[in-house]
Amino acid sequence: MSARRGRRGDGSVRTYQTVAGTRYRIEYRVPVDPDDPEAGTTRKGVGGFTTKGEAAKALRAAVTEVETGRATVDTKVTVSQFAADWLAGRRASTSTVETYRRYVRLHIDPYIGSVPLVDLRAARIARLYRDLEARGNHDRGKEGTGLGPNSVRKVHALLVSILDGALAEHLIATNPAKLPQANPPTAREVKSAKPEIHPWTAAQLKAFLSWCPHDDTDLSMGWIVVGRTGLRRGELLGLQWRDVDLTGHKLAVRRAIVEVKSKGKPTTFPTVPPKNGRPRAVYLDTPTVNALRAQFNRLASIDPALVGADQAVFVKSDGMLIRPGGVWDRWRAAVDRYNRGRPRDERLPDIRVHDLRHTHATLLLEAQTHPKVVQERLGHANIAITLDLYSHVSPTTQQVAVQKFEAFMDATV
Repeated sequence: MSARRGRRGDGSVRTYQTVAGTRYRIEYRVPVDPDDPEAGTTRKGVGGFTTKGEAAKALRAAVTEVETGRATVDTKVTVSQFAADWLAGRRASTSTVETYRRYVRLHIDPYIGSVPLVDLRAARIARLYRDLEARGNHDRGKEGTGLGPNSVRKVHALLVSILDGALAEHLIATNPAKLPQANPPTAREVKSAKPEIHPWTAAQLKAFLSWCPHDDTDLSMGWIVVGRTGLRRGELLGLQWRDVDLTGHKLAVRRAIVEVKSKGKPTTFPTVPPKNGRPRAVYLDTPTVNALRAQFNRLASIDPALVGADQAVFVKSDGMLIRPGGVWDRWRAAVDRYNRGRPRDERLPDIRVHDLRHTHATLLLEAQTHPKVVQERLGHANIAITLDLYSHVSPTTQQVAVQKFEAFMDATV
């Protein structure tokens, strides 16, 4: 280690060499017991800084902590230990907390969980992100493959929040995840990696929804509702009969059903608010009203208790909940049944059930519906989300706009 450099009061910046090159370490003195001035001080050091400026900034923050009486000498708390405490104190929905727990268990603890908070450097966090991009996937059938930029960025956002909590409790002098050297995926990288939306055409949607009433299953009428309203999967399953106004041709989206899996615990299906946190009214066309009325009559014929005000609109024939995770398999089976026996040129493309929602939004925009109306109908938090998601519709809408402009100019005297 080199001679002391960059002395600042009771602290100093030192340089040392590693196989990766020059690194910087800060050293300063902190009280042995902040509540007992007579206990004296002890030296504290933090290394691994990649630039002298980064080290100096951390030293200034550390010395300020000492001078304001907020310094700590607890260097034993690891990332994993603090993350567990941080998670235990979260006031959020069950599904959100369990998602955080899963991210910590799968994507943080195995890589940096044993690292003491005071030793965690931005360079080590950057290595975490690269490791996740290379082999961080734990999904069934994809184990050992890389996580996409969006997933890694979610891990980054969670780690930033956890380390902000450690910073607030004076366990670290700075948040290394916020330094440029942490190098998480950028928003541009996340956007470019998103899968393209492949909606059905109006003719394809019409053909499928016309077939649905003849396919007597628990969700046959549900596909019609999603295709004509754009409801999310969880919102469809959270719909209750009290939310449906067939006379007024509207329904209220007040809740969603989510599936929460916790390691070592039974899967649960809590009710949560809609994704943007706000209820919304969705107006219905006549075919959707007819589909909901048919669903009401179907359930009432099985058991009148199934159509009580507080009962779910879409349930199994025995009244049991349809699992959100099982909707995908039911959707694939329905499309397969539709395609069975049809000529190849009449078969529907294989799309996700969420693409049925995308199809509804795309067709609304192609029909020149104002994006603000589409935003409100889909329950997006703001119009920017709508415009970003459905930018693929722009060429069609621009063509219509040009035709309207040309007609207007030709008619102008």
